[in-house]
Amino acid sequence: MQRVSGYAYDQWQLFDQLLLVGGISYDRLRYPRDIDTSPITKTEADIDQFSPKAGFIWSPLQDTHVRGAYTRSLGGVFYDTSVRLEPTEVAGFNQAFRSIAPESVVGLVPGTRFETWGLAFDQAFKKTGTYLTLEGQLLTSDASRTVGVLTNSLFGIPDSPSNTRQSIGFRERTFLVTLNQLVAREFSPSARVTSSVTPIWTASLQTSRPPIPSAP
Repeated sequence: MQRVSGYAYDQWQLFDQLLLVGGISYDRLRYPRDIDTSPITKTEADIDQFSPKAGFIWSPLQDTHVRGAYTRSLGGVFYDTSVRLEPTEVAGFNQAFRSIAPESVVGLVPGTRFETWGLAFDQAFKKTGTYLTLEGQLLTSDASRTVGVLTNSLFGIPDSPSNTRQSIGFRERTFLVTLNQLVAREFSPSARVTSSVTPIWTASLQTSRPPIPSAP
């Protein structure tokens, strides 16, 4: 596996209440086309992407902050995303993902394209030591991978190794409520609620495969 990455970020403090964040990255990834599903193939695949980043932090009051961010990024292979120099957050929103779609359902798909939108409201109540965050996010991922298959060349018996492409698209909308209470200088319990009952939270997964190729 080979990965080449470059990135540039900057911040602009337009005035005391508004901070803008902007950036762009380029990633080029070369990886084994299929090493997960048997029969495997020894061919390799290439993928690259330019990814814009944008965010803001608006502080209308001293203890009140509104944050927003939009990012695109290119996933890696296995633990590749755990080794990086590029910032992992934009305006407090995570942009470094190993995967967004549940790996228990689809596994790990190399070279996934991620897109995120986020908007949050942070309020600190300094007198009581209470900190509240309301946060909404839209996360999407799109990818395709090679899957090993066996085809029938004689008498309907699977005996010839081949492969096919599988497309995987995932979208998730979440709404989070986080509450932290400072009890002492070294003790702060917190509670976090993710809306999974109301229509604010949704997740959808779409997969498709073309017809299985015939044996050579």
